Amino acid sequence: MQLKSLNCKNCGNPLREENGRLHCSVCGSSFDMDVSVESQKMEHIQKSLEEAEASIESDKKALEQFMRVKEAAEIEEERKRKQRMEEQMREIRKRASRRAIRQLLITLIIFFQLVIVTRDAAKQLPEQYLLSGRSLGMSPSQLRRRVLLPACLPQAVT
Repeated sequence: MQLKSLNCKNCGNPLREENGRLHCSVCGSSFDMDVSVESQKMEHIQKSLEEAEASIESDKKALEQFMRVKEAAEIEEERKRKQRMEEQMREIRKRASRRAIRQLLITLIIFFQLVIVTRDAAKQLPEQYLLSGRSLGMSPSQLRRRVLLPACLPQAVT
């Protein structure tokens, strides 16, 4: 049986067990197996355990660092996404305001043109139409709605 965990005190090379004694194959030293061998085994196990704990602690710190970096990257990505959305919203508002201005301008131009055309059509309306409506007992609002508007509509639409 070969014990790999024990080293020679003289040269530091591994020792082998032969007939209840430990022998160094390099320097030829020989040692009795006693409690010190067991304590060396325990020291080796303790050292291995400490190394494993240190490795776990190192891995834990690396994982924590990775998680912090990942969280920072996610926060940065979320900030960039919000910034893109805000830029898109500003662009949409800008387009909407331009569209509203165009629509308002077109509406004002068309409205006043319709008013002028309707006024001219009303001036050209024969007086007999209005007199006929009055003789039938129509109020001024009924005259506008039932006589004046239908008579002016063809000229306003064209």
